[in-house]
Parts: sequence; C-alpha cells; structure tokens
Amino acid sequence: MFGKLGRKAIQEAAQKISKEKPVYRFNETFQTMGAQVRPADTRTPGQVLATMEDLAKRNPDIAEFMTELKKMNPEHQKLAADTMELARMHEMLPTNIDMNQKNPQTGKSLLQAVLNILPKASKENPAIIDFTKEVINNTDSTTAKYFLASFPDNALKTEFAQHLKASIPIVKNIAEQTLSGGYTMDFSKQKNFMDFIATLINRESKPEKIALLPKLTKVADEIPGENMLYLDSFIRSNTPVEQVEKNFETVKDVAEMMNKKGSSFDIVDFLNNNVNLD
Repeated sequence: MFGKLGRKAIQEAAQKISKEKPVYRFNETFQTMGAQVRPADTRTPGQVLATMEDLAKRNPDIAEFMTELKKMNPEHQKLAADTMELARMHEMLPTNIDMNQKNPQTGKSLLQAVLNILPKASKENPAIIDFTKEVINNTDSTTAKYFLASFPDNALKTEFAQHLKASIPIVKNIAEQTLSGGYTMDFSKQKNFMDFIATLINRESKPEKIALLPKLTKVADEIPGENMLYLDSFIRSNTPVEQVEKNFETVKDVAEMMNKKGSSFDIVDFLNNNVNLD
C-alpha cells in the first residue's frame, strides 16, 4: 500500500521517535506555591512518549495503561505525561496529595483513575484535556493535583465542552485571584480556585458570556474607583450578546459620568440592562 519508499519513511520516523529521550517539566526539589506560569510544553511526540515510557518502567500503575495511552492524540499525551510526573512528586507539607495512594473502596489510586479515563476523554471530550493542561500550566503542583482529583468525575461531561473552551483564556486570571498570598497549611485556596471554576462550568452559565469576561475585567480596570463585578449575574444573564456588546461601547463614558457625580455604578447591571440613568 505504501510502497518501499513509504515503508522506509515510516520506519525512519518510528526509529527517530524511539531514540528520543525523556524530557521532564517539573522540578522535584523546589516547588513554587500559588499561581505561576509554566514554560510552554514544546516537547516533541517522541520526547513525550519517551517520558511516559520512562515513568512506566518505574511504576506498574502507569504501565498497565500504556497501550491505550500510546494511541492518544500526541498533544493530549502531554497531559498524560504531566499527570504521571505530578504523581511522583511528594511535597513535605500537610497539603501533600499522594496520587499513588489506593482508595480503599475502589482499590485504585487517583493516578490510575485519571490515566484510565484519559484515552476516552481525549476522543469524546477534548475540551476537558485542553482545560486541564491550562490549569496545570498556571498553578502550583498542589493545585494541579487537587484539580486532577475531580477529573475522573468530569472528564466525559460533554455538555460543558463549550463552557470549558470559553473559560480557558481566564484560567491564569482565576489562579492569580484565588491562589495569591502566603501558604495556609490547608486546601482553602485550592477550594476557592475550584469554586470559581464551578461558577463558570455549570448549566446556568452561558459560554458566550464567559467568553466576554476578559473584556469585562479590562473595562473594570479602566474605570475609576472600586468596581465590584457580579460575575454570576453577567454569565447567567439572558441579555443577547449583541446587546451586551453594544452596551460595552458606552459603559466607560457612563461610568465616568456617574463617578463625577459621586454616584455608585454597577457595571454588570448596566451591561445586562443598559438602565435609563437620566
């Protein structure tokens, strides 16, 4: 079917991949806490595969899933490799999450649960893969593990695919808002991070409004004074996007006028309703 030249090219490509060495992304000796931006994952498919195979040699709980993981989209394999790498990390802190510890009820670890569902999620709900990668790339290892603990239960909820896609651009901002400050000896910040995400990823919120949140926060930053943003009201509003976009055109002028009068101004209320201020 491929001919001699085709078969040769395939064999050479396979040999090239097999010769590549593992490339790890996480520093096991020093962990930065809170929000952070990890360098982009520029590993080649061969490097990702070599990393997974290297970790599978050390951990039988990984090895059992390798056949299916190798069939995944190469970009999605990066999440598999990150998950494996996070599982070998142990923080000497009260908030350490051991991804290898077996659940007494299921007999399986968090690592096994995630790796088991990844291939199916990759095919049926790629948005959750991309969103999870974004979380890992913008949070510390504790928060990344905390989020992964929810992954098996949410991986196949395709009804939230559009919510996830719309939320990806603001993961970094969510991390900065919820994970800042000193270490708290508990998971309170991680819970705040997850609660913020739950505000976005639910049946009452609208993906098209979530997509406008970066624009909303930018406008709020440009308006003088303290501006409380009631995000729930914004992303759950039934106001057509076209009307909200139109209201964005005048919101700053109206806000400045109200500020000069010494009057309070609700940005979200204005965007949702464009109330008559005369």
